[in-house]
Amino acid sequence: MRRLKQIEEYKKMISDAFIRLLQDKPMDEITISQIAQEAQIGRNTFYNHFKKKEDILDYLLNSILTTVQYEFSQKPHVNIRDFLIWRFTFIKTNPLMTVVQKEDDLKKMIFRFRENNLSLFKFPAQEDIYKMEFFQGGLDYVTSRWIIGKMKESPEEMADKILSLMN
Repeated sequence: MRRLKQIEEYKKMISDAFIRLLQDKPMDEITISQIAQEAQIGRNTFYNHFKKKEDILDYLLNSILTTVQYEFSQKPHVNIRDFLIWRFTFIKTNPLMTVVQKEDDLKKMIFRFRENNLSLFKFPAQEDIYKMEFFQGGLDYVTSRWIIGKMKESPEEMADKILSLMN
């Protein structure tokens, strides 16, 4: 049990260092050595936990999915508004999400991740692939504009704006 806790601590140190580096430079300019140095670990320690920097993103996205699944499993009924509030709150409080807006490769990776895990929530539009793509694309664009605008509106206000656009 102690070893598993230590592994998670190292993964968190590495992923936090990677996010800090992403705030200053593009992903393709970041090296494993820089990540290890920022995390204050050796390169071998990095390779004990990740093979490449893209694996850090997989780890982060899977951690997010696990958190979402747990949080929503604790609620008896999750509606679209609940999900939207959670989404905007998460984005506002997570530094990775603001970095994602600057990186096309990260956007593509999150898009693939979302496609693979779309069944986590059931939305009314999900039966029609075109409606779902329209909804998700619009949601992504509005979210990007919100981030670019310095996230002035609260997550609740953003959820209500999205819901009013859906009607």
